[in-house]
Amino acid sequence: MIKLLIVKLIRTIYINIRQFMALVIFVLVAMALFNGLSKSYGDLELSINKFYENTGFADYIVTVPIAPEALVDQLMQIDGVERVTARIQADIQIKRTNGERISGRLISYGAIEEQNVSRLSIMDGKYFSSNTEENDLELLIGYSFYNRNAFNLGEKVDIYINGMHGNGHVLGSATSAELANLTRKPGNILEGNTFGPVMVSTKQIQNFLRMNGKANQFLICLRDNKDSASVIERINKEISIYNPISLVKREE
Repeated sequence: MIKLLIVKLIRTIYINIRQFMALVIFVLVAMALFNGLSKSYGDLELSINKFYENTGFADYIVTVPIAPEALVDQLMQIDGVERVTARIQADIQIKRTNGERISGRLISYGAIEEQNVSRLSIMDGKYFSSNTEENDLELLIGYSFYNRNAFNLGEKVDIYINGMHGNGHVLGSATSAELANLTRKPGNILEGNTFGPVMVSTKQIQNFLRMNGKANQFLICLRDNKDSASVIERINKEISIYNPISLVKREE
């Protein structure tokens, strides 16, 4: 019986040899295409993860009304947490010498020698100086925002933040993996001409706002192959006393 079926199969293939060969070629091409796409996707994912690692892109961002920087040490004690950076984020108003007013999202960054989570890449100009006693706030403008509004190196501006007024000058433009991730999202408020990211030294803005030793955002990087659910549960427990506003995952 089986022998008869095999003979019939061979006869059918012989009679329809062209259709059979076309089907074989189609299957082989489809398999090759699938394998190629799978490999490309794997390579892309590896490349993205390497980029995140090199730029220190945070796995989670915790926002609170205010908390002591000592929270960094508490979070670092959690098994699975690799790095934590404290910073200040706030909305500001910028007044230029021509009277133009622009809104911005102020984001602070640590000294260049520190292993910050979410590191900046300088596009024009220079990084913040180590002189945190400088009266003028040193500002780095988001690269696209800088170009769209034609800022100039060394430009003097007035800064208004939390009811306080200060002077600032533009050091240059910069970008980061975090800013690139934010600005590519549909409807993001950082993509317009009148609102954009403005970076400042954490120590300097702490002095200006009289928030020495305090922060309102904590950027967290996890170790590879850690159960993020259990780690986040521990993180939530540590930050709960500070009335957290949000805990945002990288993919969000």
